[in-house]
Amino acid sequence: MNIRITKVSVLFLPIAFWVSMLIGFWAIDSPPDGLPPIASEGLNDVWNFYLPLLLFTLAIVFFFTRKRKPPTWENFAINKATLKRDLLLAITYLTIGHLLLGGLLDIGLHFPGPDVFQSSDHGMNDVARWVAIQGIVFVILPCLWLRKQGFSIRKLIAGIEWKRDIWFMILFWMGEFISVALISDFFQVAPSDYLHAIPMGILVNTIGAGLPVLIMIHLIIIPRLVLLFDNQLLAIMLAGLVYATFSLFDPGVSYANATVGLSSFFYIFATQTLIGMGKATFTVRTGNPIIHFTSYHILGARVAFDTAMFAEIFRR
Repeated sequence: MNIRITKVSVLFLPIAFWVSMLIGFWAIDSPPDGLPPIASEGLNDVWNFYLPLLLFTLAIVFFFTRKRKPPTWENFAINKATLKRDLLLAITYLTIGHLLLGGLLDIGLHFPGPDVFQSSDHGMNDVARWVAIQGIVFVILPCLWLRKQGFSIRKLIAGIEWKRDIWFMILFWMGEFISVALISDFFQVAPSDYLHAIPMGILVNTIGAGLPVLIMIHLIIIPRLVLLFDNQLLAIMLAGLVYATFSLFDPGVSYANATVGLSSFFYIFATQTLIGMGKATFTVRTGNPIIHFTSYHILGARVAFDTAMFAEIFRR
């Protein structure tokens, strides 16, 4: 009996994978050794924050871009003859690179890697090491590859409809920043510390986290996913899974033993897939990879998340 695989049926594959992550985490919700710090709230974070945020983002972005023509991706230096090979190469490079850096050097997408920051346990040398390694592996080397493909940042910027996109940047920057600032320790920082913590935090997060996501996922992987599958929703979901893979060594995960490690793995894919999908939605619908970059990594949520930490580090 032949089974006909349609575009609609393919959409269920990433959904099924995400549901399996939820089920896997639920099945070991209370391991004997306890949950990793990142998953201390269990699946409540999924229902109360991550999923509502994704649905809100999808609704807003799809509604206000409903009359736009789909991006052509002509300024992303894509060679259609080698598209599949290039996409596989990029995903493999990101996955293996991240696993090696996380497993061997405790370096994750966001500082300080899998550790949970506590006062005096990380210094400027640790920040410099993270920025340098992330910058070489996920910024400089991929940029050299893009340049070899004929990519031009000038052409990309010139082709973006900035007047139509600027309000997206402002709206989601405000939403990300305010929502995170209210639940973090951002307002507990001494006023004088903001002067050095915010600009330094923006600088190091731009190099260590923002540019790696922008280049690897939004400049290289997402455009090729869209062209390969010719389905925006599928590209958004797959990009979310790629982003989750890039988050396997985020602060608060633990791979101390098999059970806690599985809890971390399941939780990361259950939550960060949704975050990655939200980020990907902007790029897929507008062809502008800068929107998520400005609203999250430069001026948005990371400022609220990390200012207290960088205030303590750069005060020394």
